[in-house]
Amino acid sequence: MTDLHRITHTHTDNPIPGGRSWIAQGDLGAVQLSLHRMDPDPGLDSFPGGWQPTILGIHAPHSRDDADHHDPACAYVTGGCYFNGDGELAYGLLQEWARAGYDDDVIWRAIELIYCEVFLDRLGA
Repeated sequence: MTDLHRITHTHTDNPIPGGRSWIAQGDLGAVQLSLHRMDPDPGLDSFPGGWQPTILGIHAPHSRDDADHHDPACAYVTGGCYFNGDGELAYGLLQEWARAGYDDDVIWRAIELIYCEVFLDRLGA
């Protein structure tokens, strides 16, 4: 298996106010989960711990489908990336994280598994 680097960004260095991101970065690309916090609003459905899903996405060196967004300045893929993500997938992982008492290992295991499924399984590794 490729070595993965674990990167976190908190509200002080993330462009989403009150946000937090977890990134599993390897030689073949990266997987990112981003969440943000919002003040509770009694008129809206509540999210666990005030956290709301932003995106669970893939940074890949090559386009994987037509929905990919090209980011030539991607910080996680040398030479730029093609990014695609989903807020609903982020919500599912947010729920798992909350059920586990906000244990970051739940997130790390999930995004590292996604990395393996997306990048390594395609190579037959």
